Amino acid sequence: MYFRDIIGLEDLKQRLIDNARSGHIAHAQLFCGNEGSGASALALAYARYLNCHNPGETDACGRCASCLKYDRLAHPDLFMLYPYINGTKLSSEDFLPHWRDMLTNKGAYFSRTEWQEEIKAGNSQPIIYSKESRFLDEKLAYKVSEAKYRIIYIWQPEKMHETLANKLLKLVEEPPERTIILMASFDPNHVLGTILSRIQYVNVRPLSDEEIKEGIRQRGLLSSSGEEQLQTLAHLAQGSFKHALELIEGNEEAQENFMIIEKILTGIMKPDPKEMRRISEEIAALGRESQIRLVSQLGSFFRECLILPFGQWQLNYLRLDQIGLAREIKGAVNEKNIVSLMAECDLAIRHIKQNVNAKMIFFDFILRITSALTPAFKSLGLRKP
Repeated sequence: MYFRDIIGLEDLKQRLIDNARSGHIAHAQLFCGNEGSGASALALAYARYLNCHNPGETDACGRCASCLKYDRLAHPDLFMLYPYINGTKLSSEDFLPHWRDMLTNKGAYFSRTEWQEEIKAGNSQPIIYSKESRFLDEKLAYKVSEAKYRIIYIWQPEKMHETLANKLLKLVEEPPERTIILMASFDPNHVLGTILSRIQYVNVRPLSDEEIKEGIRQRGLLSSSGEEQLQTLAHLAQGSFKHALELIEGNEEAQENFMIIEKILTGIMKPDPKEMRRISEEIAALGRESQIRLVSQLGSFFRECLILPFGQWQLNYLRLDQIGLAREIKGAVNEKNIVSLMAECDLAIRHIKQNVNAKMIFFDFILRITSALTPAFKSLGLRKP
């Protein structure tokens, strides 16, 4: 990963480069930002730059022995930790081929969900296991072999087992010589508090619309697109280049989820208990993370439907394929039912996480959504006898 691979954030890149060139380098840093903002990629690009033999004013050289090894993620003084599923694999290093594939195929922008799919996690929740502490000790037992700095890179430190987190705390308090810890987090509030109080934050802001538009142009992703389409995509991306890529690629799962959402909402217009049960069973057949994303997407759709009547496009984030349904039920989501609708979505997500029977969750969820929306549907003449 190079700085040039990361969309926008020129101010932050320059700050990191200035720190590296001046030698004012914090021994433990946390890069935190939303998915798709570039936090994890920035940490890797910074690690490369710190160890480049001939660093330039804007990026690593890409030709020295260190850069060539970073290209393959095979530098002996680079140790990486990331969540995985326990089983026949012994450590994070056993998943290194998957990690390399993700960075090669997805580049700087891939999500937690894509990583889970890559390692075939299913409904299991990947974590960074306590046994990594032993492997970490083994790595630190050796002197830095050829780099300026040994880099410990941790992706999603919020997923660390408590034992490993306490081990890391000791390293942060008493860092080994020429060792730098770089972490990239999407949810820093769940990182051990005593670690957070001892590290330097690198807050990665959401990308601006202009940065996203320029990134799309540079990559030639929409060669025939006009300025209006670019502006719409940048607005819908909400500061995430990953989200922009998903919008361009069609984001197959989001489209499939919206087809289910359409079934739920059009079904309320002419309620049929048998059809409700069929839809609930269709959702129950999905994986747990997919179920959570579907309900979250429905909640987001409710929010956009509430704002739609005000005509403030700057506040509205409806996808292009959602506008038709939103206009069809315009006014059905209002100030009288929005709180209960969002509460039902939150309750369904909580039950999913608690492993409640999925068929029961979603049949009950659809009934509750129907109850909340029926008065508005009737008043608008959308409810069919």
